[in-house]
Amino acid sequence: MNEHVFDHIPKAMDVQSYRRASAQQRDLSHAPDRTLPPAGRRLKPTDYDITAMHQVSRALGHECTDVVLNHYFR
Repeated sequence: MNEHVFDHIPKAMDVQSYRRASAQQRDLSHAPDRTLPPAGRRLKPTDYDITAMHQVSRALGHECTDVVLNHYFR
């Protein structure tokens, strides 16, 4: 499947904020009994659901959950 979601992405578009919002929403949908991990500090494994985090990571095109945790949940 080679379809594009957008024909053009404006330079002023804050893509990272959309990816952050998507990651956080996906996390909540994959772990509905949990809340978002606390922001502003180093996360402990007990702060998040690892299975949900793996699903979020794959959905964003990452293999490593550390990238998602450090960029979209801190």
